[in-house]
Amino acid sequence: MKDIVFLSEQNPHISIKDFELINYLIETHENCIFFVDAETLSILCVNQAASVFLETDKTRILNKNIFDILPFQLNNDTKDNIKNCLKNNIKSDVNVSFETEVFNLKFSPFSGGILLSLRKLAQKVDNVDEKNFKLLFENMSSGFIYLKVNFDENGDVINNQIVDINSMFEIFFTVDRNNIIGKSIETILPQIDSRVFSAISLTAKTGRSRSCNFDYKPNKKYFQVCTYSPRQGYSAVIFNDLKAEIEIRNDLKVKSKISKAFALGYDTNLYRIVLELLLETTKSKHGYIGYLDEDGGIECLARRDDALTLEKHSDNEERIVIIPEDVTAKTLQSKTQEMGVNVVGHKTLLATPVFDKENNLIGVIGVADSPKGYDLRARNTVQELADYIAPLMLSEIKERKYKRNLVIAKEKAEAGEKLKSNFLGNISHEIRTPAHIIIGNCELLQRQAADNLSKVHQQALNDILLHTQKMVYIVDAIKNLAKIESGQVQCIRIKTNLNSLVDNIKRKWEFEAQHKRLYINVEKGLEGEAAIVMTDSPKLKSILEALVTNGIRFTNLGGVTIKYVLDNDNVIFSVSDTGIGIKPEKHNAIFDPFEQCGSEEEFMRENSGGVGLGLTISKGFANAMGGQIWLESEPQKGTTFYLKIKYEKFKLRG
Repeated sequence: MKDIVFLSEQNPHISIKDFELINYLIETHENCIFFVDAETLSILCVNQAASVFLETDKTRILNKNIFDILPFQLNNDTKDNIKNCLKNNIKSDVNVSFETEVFNLKFSPFSGGILLSLRKLAQKVDNVDEKNFKLLFENMSSGFIYLKVNFDENGDVINNQIVDINSMFEIFFTVDRNNIIGKSIETILPQIDSRVFSAISLTAKTGRSRSCNFDYKPNKKYFQVCTYSPRQGYSAVIFNDLKAEIEIRNDLKVKSKISKAFALGYDTNLYRIVLELLLETTKSKHGYIGYLDEDGGIECLARRDDALTLEKHSDNEERIVIIPEDVTAKTLQSKTQEMGVNVVGHKTLLATPVFDKENNLIGVIGVADSPKGYDLRARNTVQELADYIAPLMLSEIKERKYKRNLVIAKEKAEAGEKLKSNFLGNISHEIRTPAHIIIGNCELLQRQAADNLSKVHQQALNDILLHTQKMVYIVDAIKNLAKIESGQVQCIRIKTNLNSLVDNIKRKWEFEAQHKRLYINVEKGLEGEAAIVMTDSPKLKSILEALVTNGIRFTNLGGVTIKYVLDNDNVIFSVSDTGIGIKPEKHNAIFDPFEQCGSEEEFMRENSGGVGLGLTISKGFANAMGGQIWLESEPQKGTTFYLKIKYEKFKLRG
């Protein structure tokens, strides 16, 4: 009684007689019992069961705040309810977890204070039935939540406390189990339809199952909700994603129609199939499917409508002309389904927006002139197919944009190539004209006035002639390369004497070879009329001259041999030198533009004097002639280039 006297002094509102009764009641109770001061929440009286549970003497528990003594954490809602228990005359209970166990905590106003009862319910784990139950709802394709419904003394719902959820519920509503257990569903998901909360409450009260459907706008889902009551005061709620089921059903319908159309040889265009499905389902006579382009217009993907006002694009695509007073224009503005009389002749047009995942408007679907009009069911059907087609439409938009950009890039490239070709043609003409005048005058001086010039002046004249010829060659090379790259090279076959052609090449470059004390030999594979063929003589001459000049340039001892042989239906030319050779790893790269790939790069930089276009142009000309060019070479053992072209003997007409 000493403790009771002490407690009575701490709380003068409670008499010693009341304490005697309280002490007797709680000591004979098998649950852990705490009697708490309503204002300070300090423990006024405690039984032996609570002392054993907390593993401490009763005297160490008295006067301590109840929230400091309990070994588990209570959420703020429960704490507030306990604090206001006496004031608001509230009595309730909650389930709480501690380590591997679950406890039920009941609290109620009692004799001017608050009486708390703590009772062990069950083990949290290691129970086969519970494990099976957990596995069952964890592997459900539906969202699952288990709730404790807390009522006040009048039977009205205080809140729906979350006991547990499954992984699919976390995915559906983007929540984390660890952060919401013990909290009320009303505070976690306030945007859930009020009908759901009503169904949960009624099920917890009556035990009868209920169901309803609702839109959850934050994640654009349409749920079917079913509530069950495993025991009084609790509700198990299942959320089925109806949109996913609708999408699967629509996917099956569309694929079935595509398969049927394919089997019968009809048009299998996806958007036309979807439109036909819409028209059949809604009994509509007309309709269209279109996506929004970058200018805010509607590009037509499929239509069955002669009343639509259309315009053609440059790429032959149809665009729907948007009239401001039209129903379609209203849908674009409001971004919602609109229905009304259409200004272009429809009695009733239902326009439905199409959105992507980020809720951006990407297209519109229209159906018109259904004899029965468009009730809620018809509107939902169109909206469901609009949602189904949205990701496909987004892919279509990206693909069309990509192709359109390719066309624009191609046109720009072609315009650039044309501009480059025109520029090179003009600059070639402007350079060649004065260059040929210089060359002509130099050759005239060499023939008529060479004896009157000193050796210094003769050398200067030779240098002018040589470098002017090189300049003309470089200009022609760049012009030819531009033609090859733009695909403008044409093969024109004319009567050509192969023996005369190789002889002329020898005569043209013999002076330069002799200047380096090198020889030029010619070996002919055909005689007489057999050597007269139909081929592109200028291109053949250009290729062989490029190979001969390369041979002279990179040879210091020996010479160059020009040779051709008949091999079945082909003529194979070869140009061999005894020069520095080319490394094997450079054989392919040597035909690349501006590439000079000898075995002694330093030697080549000092002696080549070229720009690295001769072999590139030669390969381009060989390809244009339907021929082939390749080489054999080893460092310090010389190089042989081969050219194979078709042998076409010249025949007299008659």
